[in-house]
Amino acid sequence: MLKALAIFLMLAATLACLTMLTFLMAGGANASPKQITQLKWMMLATGLAWLIGVGGGIVALCTSRDALGAWLAASPIAVVIVAFIILWVSEW
Repeated sequence: MLKALAIFLMLAATLACLTMLTFLMAGGANASPKQITQLKWMMLATGLAWLIGVGGGIVALCTSRDALGAWLAASPIAVVIVAFIILWVSEW
């Protein structure tokens, strides 16, 4: 059951990170150079969170550590939610 949850969370993390990257790219349309630099760093952080979370989840599942795989797969979702809240609240 945990293996199925981990796989579902990996798919959800992938969709959440792709959605966040799309929002960040759309936000850079009329941005200043300073804001574009901030957006690039946030895109890099989002991509790294996805890579570490999903990659670590796959490695954990391959070594039969299903609970760790589920936690690692859920971590990019938390990063995306926190980043979205920060962007929503801040005025830049």
